[in-house]
Amino acid sequence: GAIRQNYEKLVKKDWSKISDNEKSEKAKKLLQRIEDIGKGFYAQQLAFRLIDNKNFFVPQYIKDAILWVVKKDV
Repeated sequence: GAIRQNYEKLVKKDWSKISDNEKSEKAKKLLQRIEDIGKGFYAQQLAFRLIDNKNFFVPQYIKDAILWVVKKDV
């Protein structure tokens, strides 16, 4: 539906060219959506994308955050 199309556009957007304010607003809306629908839905969608996209890029700050949570050296 329309919501899915909107989020698919966000996935394809070149975020390196977007202002910090716009990134913040989009992140806020996405987090609210995750809160409303539930994390499981988004985890499943991410899993599907990872299966289809072997070149999935994880930003270093996300890697660092995950390693910090599981108490590994960064």
